[in-house]
Amino acid sequence: MVARMLPYLGVQCSTAGGLWKAFIEAQQLGIDTFQVATRNLRQWQLHTCSEEEIAAFRAARRQYPVRAIVSHACYLINLTSDNPVTRERSIAALRAELERCHQLRIDYVVFHPGSSKRPFEHTVDLFADAIAQVFADLPAESLHPKLLIENTAGQGNAIGWSLEQLAALLETLPAHLGGFCLDTCHLFAAGYDLRRNYREFYHQLHTLLPVDRLLVWHFNDSRYPCGSRRDRHAHIGQGFIGITPFLRILEDFPTIPKILETPKRHNMDPVNLERLRSYAEWFTT
Repeated sequence: MVARMLPYLGVQCSTAGGLWKAFIEAQQLGIDTFQVATRNLRQWQLHTCSEEEIAAFRAARRQYPVRAIVSHACYLINLTSDNPVTRERSIAALRAELERCHQLRIDYVVFHPGSSKRPFEHTVDLFADAIAQVFADLPAESLHPKLLIENTAGQGNAIGWSLEQLAALLETLPAHLGGFCLDTCHLFAAGYDLRRNYREFYHQLHTLLPVDRLLVWHFNDSRYPCGSRRDRHAHIGQGFIGITPFLRILEDFPTIPKILETPKRHNMDPVNLERLRSYAEWFTT
C-alpha cells in the first residue's frame, strides 16, 4: 500500500541532459519541490544559460507545476576568505547564481557562508561587506530568488555552525533579500542533538533566530555521532539521527520545502521518500 504523498518534500534532482530534465525526475518521484545545481558546483568557471535552456526550464515548470525550486550555489564560495582572489571569485559566483536563477524563475539560492581562522566578529564584517557587493547595482528584477545562508557542521574553520553565529550572519542580509536554510546533518554534527533533545533545539531556534526567515530544510541523516563536526550524510533513519526528528520537523514545519541530499548510489531517493511518507502516516495517526 502506497503512503500518502507529503507536500514540500523533495530531493536533489539530476539535470543531466538539460536543466529541465529535473522536472521529469520530480514527476517520477511524485514530489512537488526539488533542488538543482545550475552549474558545476566544484568549479569556478561561470556559466551562462542559453535562451533555449531558459525557455525549456520555464516551459517545464508550467507543464509540471511544483511548489518551490531550490538551487545550491557553488561549494567553493567563501565570502569570508582572506585571499582577495578567492573572495572576488566567491562574490562573482554568488552574484551570477542569483542572476541565473532569476532567469530560470528558481525560488531560492542556498549557499555556505565560508570559513576563516580569524575571530568570528571579524568574519561577520567580511561577510557583510561581501553580501553588499553581491547585491550592489543589481536591478530590482534580478532579486526574485531569495538568498539563503545554510548552517554548517563546523568542520575545520567553517563559520555558521551555531545558531548564534547563523543569527549574526543573517543580520547582514536584509529580510527582503533572503533568509536561512537548516541542514539536519550539519545541526547534529555541530552538537544539536535532534534525536534526544529535539524540543530543546526547537526552543533555541525560536529564541535565537527569526523563524519566519527559515525558508528551506535539508534532510540528511548523519554517518557520525552528535558533535562530531563531520559533514557526512546518511540515508534517512540509517544514521545517528534516526527517523523521529525528521517526522517532528515534518509536523512542525509543514509548509517549508524539505530537500533530501542523501547519497545517490543504488537509487535510494525513492526508498528515502517512501520511508518518510510511511512513517509520517503512522506518526500522525
